[in-house]
Amino acid sequence: MKDSYKPYRHLEFLTYSNIRSVIDFTDSEDVVNGFGLLVHWSDDPQERLLTFKINGDSSIKTELINKISQMMCTSNCAPSPDMFVWKTSSDILHSMPKTGGSIGPIDTGTIKRAFT
Repeated sequence: MKDSYKPYRHLEFLTYSNIRSVIDFTDSEDVVNGFGLLVHWSDDPQERLLTFKINGDSSIKTELINKISQMMCTSNCAPSPDMFVWKTSSDILHSMPKTGGSIGPIDTGTIKRAFT
């Protein structure tokens, strides 16, 4: 086996230092329980928006956003986790070009296990 071989080439490791902001989308007809992560990898000159949708109630989304922003605050030695969270309308997604960077629904059971 070669050292440079990646069995899952479509997966990237995402650290808290790569996340620039957490975007909380307000619910609309098209998007319910959606949020995004604005990320920047050192080898990519552009920031990317990774979008997610939680299948389940909105309290899971709120808890997840709070956990991510708290960890970002800790990792960046920032004074408040609120400085990493943007609240915006999900209508902005319609005006953005599709780059294949979005991810579909997340199983809430997996999310609950990951953050407990």
